[in-house]
Amino acid sequence: MPMKVRLTFKKTDEAVFISHLDISRLFVRALNRAGIKVKYTQGFNPHAYIVFGVPLSLGYESICERVDFEVVSNETPQEIIERLNRAMPGGIEITECLEPQKKFKEIGFARWEITAEKDGPISDEEIERMRELFSSDEIIITRETKRTKGEVNLIEKSRGIEVGREGENAVKITAALSSRPEDVLNPEYVVRAACEKLGMEFYDVFYRRIEFFDENMEIFR
Repeated sequence: MPMKVRLTFKKTDEAVFISHLDISRLFVRALNRAGIKVKYTQGFNPHAYIVFGVPLSLGYESICERVDFEVVSNETPQEIIERLNRAMPGGIEITECLEPQKKFKEIGFARWEITAEKDGPISDEEIERMRELFSSDEIIITRETKRTKGEVNLIEKSRGIEVGREGENAVKITAALSSRPEDVLNPEYVVRAACEKLGMEFYDVFYRRIEFFDENMEIFR
């Protein structure tokens, strides 16, 4: 009997440079190699009906990516995980296979871990200034997309931004940012705010998406 499934997968290490389009192709090939049959679209040029959640920027890591499809063969969720993982390249790992509970359009926020490193020690005073900045009521930034450019309040687009030390030279920022389909906020704006408002400079920044939430900050499944 056909079964709708939602996979959670990691995209790390060398896989961070696989584009969103190529990830889709990769999953189709992996499903074929794993012998897992899925629902196809109708028409003259049928293709596997696979739907991904919020796209991930090139170079960013994630441990919470989501993809939906409908299995028309008889594998169990555990078999799907095991067989697909054997067919995946390095950096892609399936961690969960569940029946979808919500639609992708119900995603409200994503939690990010941002590690920003300076070319030298970062002081306690700098960390405290960042905490004060991100606990304020308003941080106006200029956001650019392919279609628009305008000012937005970073605080209104977030559900908490926390700052902590990561070794001698780096800070770790944990931020829940808007990931609504029509209003995705790139985490680079958090780092940009610290640079523009506080005059800070970072020579290396690492971004990792760690979880999706709905508008009520409940984990998206």
